[in-house]
Amino acid sequence: MERFAPIVLERRRGCRAREAGFTLVEVVMALGIVAFGIIAVFGLLPAGLGIFRESIEATVSSQILQQILVEAQETDFDQLIKDHTGNPISAGTTGKKAIRYFDDQGREQASATGAIYHVNTRIQPATDSPGKAPFTNPDLATVTVQAAKNPGGRALAYETDFTLSNLWSGTFEGEAGRVVPIFTASTMVSRQ
Repeated sequence: MERFAPIVLERRRGCRAREAGFTLVEVVMALGIVAFGIIAVFGLLPAGLGIFRESIEATVSSQILQQILVEAQETDFDQLIKDHTGNPISAGTTGKKAIRYFDDQGREQASATGAIYHVNTRIQPATDSPGKAPFTNPDLATVTVQAAKNPGGRALAYETDFTLSNLWSGTFEGEAGRVVPIFTASTMVSRQ
């Protein structure tokens, strides 16, 4: 009887090993659950990347706008109220500075070639003073800056409304369908 004892022990070890493993059905079920989770995560990636891209655009645009508004506040008032040709802008009208161009990092470019952001600056000299009894103040100008993401460099259309003159409408000249994202900021600059 002692001769058969080792064989019985070996069979018991083999049975235990089979009981401790996973069956094919269990493995397939686990892989199915993991695959379902991964597919759900991959489905969220495009939305997350789109939001990330929009936040980068907003960040770069706000940096560009802030830079130009600070430059306007540091510019001599008499130079500020001149248009892009160097002529003074008369009271009651709006003028604009030359279009400026920036790359995707917010660095200024010399020309539109390779530029991602196009920046329009509008100046309104002799602005109404804020308050309960507004009056036209010749020593106060409103500076409005628009940054448009326009990597193709196509010509942007201007607003037709007189009160919004010299501001971009967000569409391309001659095209009605496609709208360009435009970020706008404004400040008042005084003579002193």
